[in-house]
Parts: sequence; C-alpha cells; structure tokens
Amino acid sequence: MMNMFKKYLTTKQKMFEQALRKETRQWKGPYRLKQAMQYALFTGGKRIRPILVLMTAELLHVPLQEILPIAIALECIHTYSLIHDDLPSMDDDDYRRGKLTVHKQYDEATAILTGDALLTYAFSVLVQLPKKQYIPNVLECLSEAAGEQGMVGGQLEDIILKKSNATAHMIKKIHQMKTGALFHASIMSVVVYSGIQNKRLLKEYADFAHAIGYLFQLTDDKLDVEEARNGAKNSLSNLALIKGSTYVDNEIQKCQNITRAFLKAHASNNAVFPALIHYLATRAQ
Repeated sequence: MMNMFKKYLTTKQKMFEQALRKETRQWKGPYRLKQAMQYALFTGGKRIRPILVLMTAELLHVPLQEILPIAIALECIHTYSLIHDDLPSMDDDDYRRGKLTVHKQYDEATAILTGDALLTYAFSVLVQLPKKQYIPNVLECLSEAAGEQGMVGGQLEDIILKKSNATAHMIKKIHQMKTGALFHASIMSVVVYSGIQNKRLLKEYADFAHAIGYLFQLTDDKLDVEEARNGAKNSLSNLALIKGSTYVDNEIQKCQNITRAFLKAHASNNAVFPALIHYLATRAQ
C-alpha cells in the first residue's frame, strides 16, 4: 500500500509543482521580491496541504485543475507562516529544510515583505476559481484558518506560553490553531467549494479534518522530542514533552479511529487516504 501511496504522492507533487511554477512566472512587481517569494516556495517541501486539497477534490469528484487555485493559496499561506516563524523575533532559525531561511538569504525586511506578499497573493489567486458563488465560502474558510482564530492566534499563544501554564489543554489549543487550522482548511475549503450544505455531513468532514491536523502535530511532537535528545532545541508546546509518549500514542490512536470511521462511512474504496494517515502517524512511506 505504501509503494502505491509513494507513487501517488510523487504524481500529485509533480502536478502541483508545475501549476505553482506556472503561476509564479506570471508574478509582477520588484524583481527582488519575486525572487525571494520563489526562493521560499521552492525549498523541497512535501506539499502535504496542497495534496490534501487534491485528495479531497478526488473524493468529492471536483476536477483537479479546477481546484488548483485553492492548493496554491494554501501553500502560499503555509510558506508565509514559515518565513515569519523563522524570523529573529520568532524562532530565530537560520536554516529551513537544509537551506538558508529567507531573512538569512536576503535580509529581515525582505523576509517580512515576502511573507506579506505571499499571504496577499494567496487570496487573490482564489478569484480564478470558476464556481464564483462558492468563492466567499472558500475565502471565509481560509481567512479563519490563517488569522487570529487560527494560525496567527496559535503562533501568539505559542510565543507567550510559559512553563507554568503549559498544560495539555493549552497545548492542544495551540496545536489546533497553529498547525491544525491549515490542515482543516485544506479539506474544508474543498468541501465548501463542492457545494455541500448538509450540516451533519459538514460536521463529519470537519471532525475528519481536525483529526488529520492533530495527528500530524502529534507525530511532530514525538519526533521533536527524539531530535532534542540529539541536541536540537525543543518547544514548550509539545505534548510528548509535557505528557509523555504513552499519552501521545493514545491521542494518535484516537485520531486514527476518527479517520477510519469517517473513511468507512464515506470512502470505503479509497486506498489513498488510509495510506496518508499511516504516513502522517509514522512519517514512513
């Protein structure tokens, strides 16, 4: 199953990369800014969020070429968040995926403006969606995920987190906002674009999306603790650090149970999502 998933992942990555490169070639504006935006976007990420968009589109029978603007928007939002996250005033990282971070490759001011430009572009690219009546729904979904209720709010909560209030409840909240919100949007933006209005079905998709985002971060927490043993810096907002590996393993199992129940009900013949969930839980292809 994992060999099949690896081939699927490679195919979808290539499809997305081609669409993204085509889009970036049309950018206008100062050369240095375009150069920095492209530098940040093409640093070898796995494109999990855009691929989630494409997988959900296949599940809902939405044409992939039609949905690509959502995939591009999400990757631009995610990349902007990484640029700002790496800044000296945030995590102060010099390298990202083995390459110099944007503020080290260029300078801090350019990095800030590059993130600003990517976030702005993320919303402008959505006007390319052909079903204009659903664009407001998609905009609402992505803006909630990226803004004060989601990623930005979660980043602030993470920054101000102190050891004295680093409880499991608080860390779960940070995970849901900082990381989970964009995973949730990767699925739900396609769901709302597809025109689904049934409240029960929308809730089931939302629960499924939340479980996938939480699963991703739980695995990251485990990996971060392992890396910290080898000298890497660790964060207070880590459930494996606060509650231990057994607690995290149990939370991972709960997420897998939610996703399995959803797929049994709505995608029993889909082999790709179970493989993705296995990958997110183990990071093994």
